[in-house]
Amino acid sequence: MADELTVLDGNTFFVSDRAGDVEAGEMANGFFHADMRHLSDWRLLVDGRPVHVLTSRTVDYYSASVFGTLASVSVGENPPISIRRDRFIAGGVHEDLTVQNHSDHPLTVAIEVQYGADFADLFEVKDHKPKRGQLRTELGNHTATMMYSRDAFRRDTVVGLRMNAGEFAYDVSPDGDGTVPLAFAQLVNIPPQQIYYVEEGHGNLPNNGAVESAVADLLSSGTTSALPNQRPVSRRAARIVSEKRLKEMALITA
Repeated sequence: MADELTVLDGNTFFVSDRAGDVEAGEMANGFFHADMRHLSDWRLLVDGRPVHVLTSRTVDYYSASVFGTLASVSVGENPPISIRRDRFIAGGVHEDLTVQNHSDHPLTVAIEVQYGADFADLFEVKDHKPKRGQLRTELGNHTATMMYSRDAFRRDTVVGLRMNAGEFAYDVSPDGDGTVPLAFAQLVNIPPQQIYYVEEGHGNLPNNGAVESAVADLLSSGTTSALPNQRPVSRRAARIVSEKRLKEMALITA
């Protein structure tokens, strides 16, 4: 449907509205893995209201982007705040949220993420059957774990967030292409000899001659010598960066 945003990878998929949100109810949407819904409620609120969507689209079958602004912005008004959500699916779900101030003065917004899991299987979702068993949530220092159990059966969904001295803290790694983390680019059950590496930025991949040659080789013969099978040595170590430092880095590269 045009009002839905769907990304998938094998038996893992995420169906949401065009804003990227999932609201608990009778709709067959949410984050599913192995025929079970692990997120039945996933909503982003900015200043207490859903994001006003400007545009949204699937980038690849496994990723999607949502571009929006504050719900309070009037028609014809130049939005002072832009809000971007980038979602990736690969075994789990990873979502990046970017909030940018386009005005010439500081602005403060309140960001809230609402989440929930009913752990319904596909038939229960389709037939609106009540879930038997127990649902509970455990809160850790940086995570919320939603659990479903019935007799000896158990399933968990973990939502993670790290805070450091009252600020968001982010893992910064040289791995990946600047948009897709390396872990989300590695498909499961693929033999090492069929995995190829390239050092390139996400937007420049289509213009990389080695990638173009490798794709042509793989389509024709299933193998290629245009790209190496060995993972390049990381030039920098992974590190944790504070929100303040991340803003400083953005100003330097702007």
